[in-house]
Amino acid sequence: TTVPTQALYLLNSEFLLKEARAVAKSAMQPGTLPGTEVDRLYLTLLGRAPAPVERDRALGLVADLSGGGEELDQVEEAVGHMAHLLMASTEFLYLE
Repeated sequence: TTVPTQALYLLNSEFLLKEARAVAKSAMQPGTLPGTEVDRLYLTLLGRAPAPVERDRALGLVADLSGGGEELDQVEEAVGHMAHLLMASTEFLYLE
């Protein structure tokens, strides 16, 4: 099981944030449709495609964090935060 201090450590970990940014950068490929980076994050980090509700929520989070803009730096930072959240999830941490 995961205790609250473990989750807080992962959410505040500079190492994990740095790695999440690297994963986000690799998920954002030029010339692809907006939103495909979320699909790539799920495939890379969790080994599966997101469920429709997960995809919608992730896209909403990325849009909110990027201010709804399409500037590459803002979107990349938002996708990095999404990757960080996935890397701190229980599904990422434990193998079934």
